[in-house]
Amino acid sequence: MKITLNTVIETFTEYALINHIPLNENRAYSWAAFLPEDAAELRTDILYIADIDALDTSAISGKGYSFLCIAGADTKNSDIPRDCLAVKGADSITHLAEMIQKRFSELIEWDSKLKDIVISNGTYQDIIDASEYILGNPLQVLDASYKLLATTSHIRSDDEIDIKLTESGFHSQATLRKIQESGRLKAYKEETGIIINQPGNPNKYGTVGRWFWDSGMPVVHTLMICKNGAPSPSLIDIFQVLTEHCRNCFLMDQRRNPQTGRIYDSLINDLLFGNIDDPAEINERAKVADIPVTGCFTLCKILLMENNETLIKRVFNDLFQFLPNARIILHQFEIILLNSYDKDNVMRQIERDSDKLFPLLSSYDAVCGMSSPFNRIVDMPVAFSQAAKAISMGEAVKDSKVLQNTDADQLFAPLGTRNIFYYDDILIYHLISLGMHNDPSVFKNSICRDIVRNMWKEDERTDNDNARILFTYLMTERKATRTGELLHMHRNNVIYRINKIEEMTGLDLDDYWTRMKLLISFHLLRLELTAGNEE
Repeated sequence: MKITLNTVIETFTEYALINHIPLNENRAYSWAAFLPEDAAELRTDILYIADIDALDTSAISGKGYSFLCIAGADTKNSDIPRDCLAVKGADSITHLAEMIQKRFSELIEWDSKLKDIVISNGTYQDIIDASEYILGNPLQVLDASYKLLATTSHIRSDDEIDIKLTESGFHSQATLRKIQESGRLKAYKEETGIIINQPGNPNKYGTVGRWFWDSGMPVVHTLMICKNGAPSPSLIDIFQVLTEHCRNCFLMDQRRNPQTGRIYDSLINDLLFGNIDDPAEINERAKVADIPVTGCFTLCKILLMENNETLIKRVFNDLFQFLPNARIILHQFEIILLNSYDKDNVMRQIERDSDKLFPLLSSYDAVCGMSSPFNRIVDMPVAFSQAAKAISMGEAVKDSKVLQNTDADQLFAPLGTRNIFYYDDILIYHLISLGMHNDPSVFKNSICRDIVRNMWKEDERTDNDNARILFTYLMTERKATRTGELLHMHRNNVIYRINKIEEMTGLDLDDYWTRMKLLISFHLLRLELTAGNEE
């Protein structure tokens, strides 16, 4: 869950505020943290708590970062830089941090609890019970026939319409006629988002409501009765989060109970396991599902070593917290993630997500395959094949002992110390395996292959390390200094050994194709030894 700027502002209603964070940009935040020393670590989804004097406005202004600061009682509006929310009269930066982080924690824990309810076969009533005191108003969930599915247990409305609804469990025809005459039913048919109704039309209090539609029909209606006054922007934002969980509760119920006639049918499921292949249809459905048609994506496939349904649900639940922006689905005993990234610094974002995934996967003894980045949602089936192949090939080669016991191991991908395999890393192994499958003898008649194999065997017998030195030298693009660092050798010694290898083998390492064939031969050796095909 991301906390909106409206909620941040409402947290400090007891103070005078000067806000220079643009409200029209709809900024939202994953967390509130103190300003890091390195500006390169700044992220647009974090609200930074800072001393106003510590901000280098020339370096950070206008880049979408947001800052929470303390201002003195006599601070002028013009003294506050862009992208800052200044709180007048706060005791200290620490006090400011305590207030905002407490609010963030409260809402994030609530959101996490609702996710857990949905995943663990919870009901609408469970969701409403967990949300009652967060929203502080009476809440209702109704179906398309205006039957009451859930309502708050402690905070009740004294509106006659709501009292009768609670007593009978559904709206009467007379009440529905009033609602229709008010124009609300027409508005619900034309708008899929939040609808705010003013008091007296026909309810005693104003309401905030939202319908969820499925297959062209309204199915779930979530309603908040604004008993305590007009809803603030923050309250509306939080209510919208509640409606999403009610929507997810409906979708999960359809997946568990297909006999109801409404089978859960997501775009991702149809793309990967159905027969949808028309780009126009895919693009249209992607828009409805709020999935970008184009962008920068990766697709992950997660497998548990043990096909335990309970564990899979736990991983599924935890993933919503670790990667809140990912689209996550379950398919039998597989978990599939569609990740979307900003176009800038894609690899850095992938590394960040991988760092989040690694401890979670380790705790559940799970492995993950990640596709190459792709730009069109219609290419998701190809990405799924890549993710699956990343796991199978990665598991096959990660424990190979070829050229190990050196810092240069990091040049061999995938790393055996991780449980995340990237298709980009195993691509070379995949290509080699395809060639070997098509014609097992295709690589055997190769001078470079023979040189690499003989050099490795000689090293095994004599500890010369020629193969390791040559491989590292090639992988570092013939950088002698870098090779020396990885192998704990002096640069001059590296150059000397490479010259000797060239003399011994008759190879010209200035030739691009020679270097490529040698590297392919090293990877082929690793793959053959892993498969037990050593000759």
